[in-house]
This record gives sequence, structure tokens and C-alpha cells, in this order.
Amino acid sequence: MEEHGYSGLPVVPYIRVSRVGGRDKTDGYISPKEQQKAIDRYAEYENVELHAPIIEENVSGGSLEGRSGFEQAMTMVDRGTAGGVISLRLNRIARNIRDAIDIADRLDKKNARLISVSEKIDLGTGTGRFQFYVFAALAQLELEQITEQWKVSVGQAVEKGIHISAAVPFGYLKGEDRRLYPDPEAAPSVKEIFKRRAKSPPESWAAISAWLWEQGVKTGRGNEGFSRSALQAIVTNRAYLGEAHYVGKGKRGKEPVFDLVNPKAHKPLVSATVFERAQPNGETAERNGTLTDQTLLRGILTCEFCGHRLVLLGSTDRATGERMANYHCARDHADGKCSQPVAIQARRIDPVVEELFLDRLSAYSKKPRAMRVTNTALLVKAEAKLAEEEAGLASWLAQDFIGIPQKLVEKQKAERLARFSAAEEALKIERDRAQVGAEIEKGDLVERWPELGREERNRILRAAIDRVVITDAGGKRGRGAPPPEKRIKSIAWATGIVG
Repeated sequence: MEEHGYSGLPVVPYIRVSRVGGRDKTDGYISPKEQQKAIDRYAEYENVELHAPIIEENVSGGSLEGRSGFEQAMTMVDRGTAGGVISLRLNRIARNIRDAIDIADRLDKKNARLISVSEKIDLGTGTGRFQFYVFAALAQLELEQITEQWKVSVGQAVEKGIHISAAVPFGYLKGEDRRLYPDPEAAPSVKEIFKRRAKSPPESWAAISAWLWEQGVKTGRGNEGFSRSALQAIVTNRAYLGEAHYVGKGKRGKEPVFDLVNPKAHKPLVSATVFERAQPNGETAERNGTLTDQTLLRGILTCEFCGHRLVLLGSTDRATGERMANYHCARDHADGKCSQPVAIQARRIDPVVEELFLDRLSAYSKKPRAMRVTNTALLVKAEAKLAEEEAGLASWLAQDFIGIPQKLVEKQKAERLARFSAAEEALKIERDRAQVGAEIEKGDLVERWPELGREERNRILRAAIDRVVITDAGGKRGRGAPPPEKRIKSIAWATGIVG
């Protein structure tokens, strides 16, 4: 060893194996135990002292990035506690020429050695360094050939509808042909998860998790309870659309090199429309319902000056420290800013509108049945509109979008989803109105009203009232502010409910 000027310190045995799907055989797989035996035999014959081996499994040699074990070995060299690195083959250390040059320079600066048992490479000579670079180039070529072979194999598997991942999506079973088939026990739960998230507004993750718990549904691993992240992973997994999908990564493991999709690999559990409606869309953590529980007129009040629905915000009562619910115009809207945004306390306006509704309901109930208005035409129209928007959205999603700018695709997608949501909300309102109309026909709603919960009363009010237009307070506050009934500019009652 001294003839090369090496330090004589023990060298670090570095052992690496790649276990990526079916690549073991094509990658010249040699087990860690076999690699260790070969290194030990070489060290004994050449009288090389060894450190404890560093072993990395399931790690690709295509890049140095993410190989913490190899970096640990090089750090030992940098700190002067190791005299170099030894491996069975060069391709265990580097599989591209750029990394090989960087490794050689780093070892050379520390007068450390690199030993490849199979290729018998010694960096202490010019010939050895030349051999090192040649073998690194050959290793890179071999890796590229393996990658190409892997791409072809994966492409054939995806084309056949084979599910490549070892993890089977919850709601499916993997058959002997390695394709996915709906699990008769779990598939209904998956459909229900998507259905609840596709509603407008979507049901909370916590509520869905609680429902699954009550139903005794267990995760794919047999655990009780679905976390928020587990549910999000389900609703974002395109396997439920019937797709077999594989993305090949680049050398850094980040940029996609190839993206293979079979849109009809297996039976879907949800439609494209439901899948798109269920997506999280960057939502933030869910809020508790404390403020919501204080209000009756959610989705009913509108601003006089811009026509937009008022949103719910909270404030703190200075005297009591109590949290209060307030209706506010958001001011900044997609179609511009509101010139004079309004706001009003829920505890002031809610009782006023509620009393107006009950008075109107009482008078309406006393009308002869022949004078009451029924309007099933609006329900039929709303159903037809939703079917039209759903068909249009599904047809649009089926396009390949080749050559269309991504920003334009996202804009069109947002517009179509907005139209679909509006049609869905309109149908929901008409169905609620039909149901509320039937309840009113019973003639006892006024008497039962005090017994109803806040959510039920809100549902009935939203069915009975199209909108309540709120004007501003004229810059006055406190005792000088106008009473809430004076803040009501107009009320549009729904046809067929109470007049």
C-alpha cells in the first residue's frame, strides 16, 4: 500500500443493491451477503484492513443523491478516519461518468484509495484512473439500457392493465393476472367517501372518518380509523377512475422521464365528474362549527351594492369576550370589488328574518289549497340542467388536451366545475323546496318550529327564501345604528313555498 502513498487506514466496504420491482435480475443482482464475502476474500488476500461495512438496499446507483450510506463512507474519508472505499464492482459506487469524476477527485484530495474487487481498479496510477472512467462510462451505458428495458417492460404491463405497485388501493383486490378488481366489501365505502367529498359544500374529513368508524370499516392494513391524509390519498388516487398509471423518474428522482397511462385498465369505482368534484383543491385545515352553530341565514343574505352572498366571519364582544358570528360582504370578488360592502351581526338579523318567515308561513297555511302554488317545473328544469353540465364536463375531461396551454386548460376546467357546482346547488335547492313544500302541506310546521334544530331551520329558510338583500348602516354604529329590520332592502320569497 505504501508504494502509492496511501495512509494505511482501514477502508470502508460499501455494499449496495437495487430492488426496484422486477429489475433484480436485469440489474445483475448480487445479495449483500455475497458482496461481503467477495470483499472479505480480497481484503484477506491483499492484506487490506476493513471498517464495518455500510449496506444500502433498495437504493439506485443512477445518482449520488439520496445515498446516505455512501455519503457516510465518504465523510469518514474526509475526516481522516478511513483510508478509502472498497466495493465488489464499480457500478455499486457510480453509474455515470460525472459522479465517477467527482468521487475520484474527492478521494484523491485525501490521498485515499478506491478499490473495485471485480475490475481490480487502483486510482493510484494514471492507468487506474483511466480504467475507472472507462468502467464508469460503461456502467452508465448499462444503466441507460436497463432503464430503457424497464420502460418497455412497464409499458407492456400498463397496456395490459397490470397494477405495478405492490400496494393495492383500498377498495380493490389484485387478481392472479395482477389486475385490479373491485372488493365487494370495501368498494362501497370508497364510493361513499367520494360521494361525501363531492357534495357542495364537501363533507369534512373528520365527519367521513367518523362515519367509517361507525360502520366498522377498516383500512387496507386492517387498522381502525382513517386519518385525514389517508382519506386525501384515496380521493386523489386516479386508480379509482380505472387507470393504470406509472411515472418514470429522472436521475435526480424528481423530473418525470416517461408517463404511462392506461385509462381503461380496470373497472372504475367513480365517474370522472365525481372524481374532479371530490378533489381537495388546496383547502386549508377545517374549522370547527362554533360560529356556524350561531347562525340561521347562511347562504341567504346578499349585499345590496354588489349582489354577492354574505360570508360568515367572527368577532369578539369587547364586553363579554364572547365570539360572535357576523355576515360580511367579502368585497373582493371575481367580477371586481364591491363599492360599499355591508356587514351585520347574526344575532340581530337572524330573529327578524325568522319572524317574517313564520308570519308569512302562518298566513300561507291558511290559504285554500287551490290558491297555493306548486312548482315542479323548476325541479325538472334543475335536474335537466345538472345532467347537461355533468355530460359536458365528462366530455371535456375525456379530451387529451395535446397542444393546449396548461393555463388555458386550468381556466376552462375551473369554469366548467363552477357551472357544474352551480347546477348542483340549484338542484339541491329545488329538491329542498319540494321537500319543504310537502312539510308545509302538513300544516303543523309553525307549531313544530321551536323543536327544530338550527341546521334544519336553515335548510327550510334556504328553501323558502331566494335572498334577503341587506343595505348598509349609513356609517352609524351602536345605539345610533338603524334597527335590523331597517337594514333589509328586500326579500325574494321562493315560488311554490310560501307564496
